[in-house]
Amino acid sequence: MSFNGKKSRDHEPFSSSVKTNGGAVRGDFASTKRPVSAAAVVNETADGLRNLNRQDKASTFEKTERVEVKTPEIVAPAIAEETVAKPKANTKSAKKAEKAEKDRELLSAERWLVRNGHFGTYIGLFLFSIMVLFRPYEIIPGLGFLASTAFYFALATLLIYVPSQLATEGNLTMMSTEVKAILAMTLIALVTIPIAKDPGLAWEKFDDPYIKSVVIFIVLVNVVRTKKRLMGLMWLSFGIAVYLSIAALNMYLKGEFNVEEYRVGVDVGGMFGNPNEMAMHFVMMTPLVIALGIAAKQKVWRFIYFAMAFLFVAANMVTFSRGGFLGLLAVGVVLAWKIGRRQRLNVSIASIIIGGIAIVAAPGNYGLRMLSIFIPGLDAVGSSDQRKELLERSILVTLRNPWGIGIGNYP
Repeated sequence: MSFNGKKSRDHEPFSSSVKTNGGAVRGDFASTKRPVSAAAVVNETADGLRNLNRQDKASTFEKTERVEVKTPEIVAPAIAEETVAKPKANTKSAKKAEKAEKDRELLSAERWLVRNGHFGTYIGLFLFSIMVLFRPYEIIPGLGFLASTAFYFALATLLIYVPSQLATEGNLTMMSTEVKAILAMTLIALVTIPIAKDPGLAWEKFDDPYIKSVVIFIVLVNVVRTKKRLMGLMWLSFGIAVYLSIAALNMYLKGEFNVEEYRVGVDVGGMFGNPNEMAMHFVMMTPLVIALGIAAKQKVWRFIYFAMAFLFVAANMVTFSRGGFLGLLAVGVVLAWKIGRRQRLNVSIASIIIGGIAIVAAPGNYGLRMLSIFIPGLDAVGSSDQRKELLERSILVTLRNPWGIGIGNYP
């Protein structure tokens, strides 16, 4: 590479000649200066201010864009952190977080007071149910002083219910389909009292057992609105069913037949004094414990529920109740149909086999007792003929008195 050239160019002054339109001019800046007027200075200053203002706006706009662009970069890591911190499904932490979220929603919801505002009423209802179902004053002789406590528990429950219901919902009851139906039945019973065969007897039955049952039913519908409260009352029903089952089986094994010389009746009054009514309670509890056993996730609870189901079925058999047998048969058919949706044929065959084995293994003349439903001559006591006569008589009374003969007046 050659560096030869005019060295003089490297040392030439800036005042060398510059070509312009007007010809050659000596010097650099000095030769280009012209006289400047005041107006030109003012215009130049104004232009400079405008340019400065434009630059400021442009820089502000650039900063705004930078902030808006950087915002997703700042938020994205936060979202990622939340996604990472979220617990996996079907884990204890996920279930705990879901439960906490549901509790938070319930606490912030407007209906929380309606669902949980009857705590005192529920306690009274629970104690009343214990007195009605277990009747401890009949089981334990020393508790005879509790014989009248069921009435006082019911009265206290009602006194707590009325102000609580008015405070939570502003009315005396929710108008569900069930409440409307029982209120319609109550109205019919009340209206037919004047035309009853015996108005005094009709009023007595309406005042004592009927209206009290209606009031407790309405309280129950409005108070029991959570799963925990429902399970609490259900466990009371399970408990008395377990007690009745053990007592009935024990009496049967000992040969203590106190009803019709071959049936057992537990010494608990009230709704369980009749073996047929006791069998109906077993029938109602059996599908509940089977369904809870199927839904149970822990093996211990599953065993408990299925053991209770077996106990209820066995106790139902020793009552020799034909109504209990028909109810149990209906429950078995519905459960087999609902549970075995994908394999209905196999489930149906298995149900028939299990039912046949149960009848064969049933005690004494259980099979003959059940056949008396279709062959009345097999009933040694003759209760089947009595029920047939009652059915025919009820139809005749209904045809003669389409408006009824009054509550409690059926002969």
